[in-house]
Amino acid sequence: MTTKMKPIDMGKIVKEHRGKWVAIVDTGQSAKVVVSGNTRKQVQRKCKELGIERPIITHIPSQLGLYVL
Repeated sequence: MTTKMKPIDMGKIVKEHRGKWVAIVDTGQSAKVVVSGNTRKQVQRKCKELGIERPIITHIPSQLGLYVL
């Protein structure tokens, strides 16, 4: 069974996490960054430790430009 997630406003996430890898989860009301780190593996490991299943993991660029997820 798949569920649809609402669109994510990345504006605040980009401002707060430039140059970092982030794990995002759908809270039902909105999307929330639950883990942030310098590497993808670091973020994956922390999600596993916290029992977070199926996060969206992405890199936030340090310099902004056209970026499509």
